[in-house]
Amino acid sequence: MPQKRPPSLYTQNNPWRSAAAPGPSAAASGAEGGDKDSAEQFVGSVFKFSIATFANMFIYALFFIITNFYVAEETLGQVELFTGFTNTLMTVAVLGLDQALMRFYREPPAGVSQNSLFRHCVYFSGTFLLFGMLMGSTIFARPLYGYIGFETVGLWVMPLLFLNAAFFLVARYFNVLFRLEMNVKTYTIQSIVMQFFYKLFYMVGAFFPNPDEAMMLCSAAGLGALAVVLVFIRRKTLRPHPAGLRGGVYKTVLPFGLAVAPTAIFVTLNGNVAKSIITSFLGLAATGRYSFAFAMSSVVTMVQGGFAAFWAPYMYANYKTHQARIMKVHDFINFVILTFFCVLVAFEDVIFWVFKQYSPSMLIFPLMMFSAVFNILTETTVHGNAIARKPIFDTIGIALGACINFAMCFALIPQFNLVGAAVALVIGNGASYLLRTLTAQRLYRSIPSPGKTAMALLIGAAVAAAGTVFSGQFVVKGLCCLAAIGLYCLMYRKELVRLCKILLSLAKSVWAHLFKRGAA
Repeated sequence: MPQKRPPSLYTQNNPWRSAAAPGPSAAASGAEGGDKDSAEQFVGSVFKFSIATFANMFIYALFFIITNFYVAEETLGQVELFTGFTNTLMTVAVLGLDQALMRFYREPPAGVSQNSLFRHCVYFSGTFLLFGMLMGSTIFARPLYGYIGFETVGLWVMPLLFLNAAFFLVARYFNVLFRLEMNVKTYTIQSIVMQFFYKLFYMVGAFFPNPDEAMMLCSAAGLGALAVVLVFIRRKTLRPHPAGLRGGVYKTVLPFGLAVAPTAIFVTLNGNVAKSIITSFLGLAATGRYSFAFAMSSVVTMVQGGFAAFWAPYMYANYKTHQARIMKVHDFINFVILTFFCVLVAFEDVIFWVFKQYSPSMLIFPLMMFSAVFNILTETTVHGNAIARKPIFDTIGIALGACINFAMCFALIPQFNLVGAAVALVIGNGASYLLRTLTAQRLYRSIPSPGKTAMALLIGAAVAAAGTVFSGQFVVKGLCCLAAIGLYCLMYRKELVRLCKILLSLAKSVWAHLFKRGAA
């Protein structure tokens, strides 16, 4: 267990403590009122960061509607390969420094300011991506083109792919910065605009004669406009300092980032390489159906979108003094996510009744959602590796999960088609979650009851299997999901009661605030 940090260092320039956690005296007193207020502050902070998530749900809804009515499966498959590998290239170029920035922003190396740390991370990543762009657009352009699986566009797409990744890199770094500054307003605006350009704006290309090429060009144009605006409004932050690079960046931040980098890279490869394998075995139409189900599975992440943006900075700011709360949050998240997952499986028939063109994706939808559940739950189980500065365990876990996914794809897709691909993703993500969680919990405990967590996941696996086996049988599937929800309510009855009280208290506070404002 890490030793307690000196109070002066821990509390200095840390808005996360004042906004989302009680002070040391409040924590020590254990007063019920203070704990209640603190819990409301915590949930309120999560809701603030969830505003962008709620707006993005609307953007995703428009994306699914346009895709269902105006985009052919082959076109969607080709464009999803482009956007997916844009994300992969961006992740590779970041070199893990976005995670290093998040980890060391409150504890920068000696002689390195927070702005300087941000600037150095951006410069390192940008230089690396520029070098990759030169190589990937010239010497390695044709091999990469064939490996990704582009079929309906020319070789010119390779420099566009790297350029799009550069724009995405800039947007990613500023998104992290606004979260660390707890600049909720700017973070929300930027997240919504970023999602609009990354997931919706490029859909206007679907109405052009060559929709796949037009959609790729629109994607780069939208993200490019956002990157230019972000650089302009925060140009002082990016302005080079005469002192140049500091030794602390070399000795502490860069090694940490390079150690974390494989983790993020394997996460993105996990889905994108699977799409390339599906394309080679089943064609672009199957890739389009898989991509649609993959995108739809992100619906289950919407309920925790604001939490994910809030949680990592909160963990790094409070892990030494609020371990008890962190363990409570784990059970809350397990209950909310797994219950919401069951609801979506129960009503997937309604979802795909609306999106009829991609109704074949309904067969794999429960499995795809369950694979996403593993990624969500890691938010509360694996930060111990980063806290102890041993990201190698995350790297090994993610690499193992990705390799299992790839191997299972080759083994299962020829026999079971897209169901095989979905099962491979579940097994890979599950193995990654298990290994990373086991190693992280030895370094920093955040799971209060491992047995209860394991049982909850087994119930979720049964629901995912039932959703696929009984696909199209609404009543049978609904009864299975209802039984699972009942079990979750019994297992997490304390969390259910506590959550209801907190939400009711927040609703009363909002109502009183609005009533007071109206009276004034």
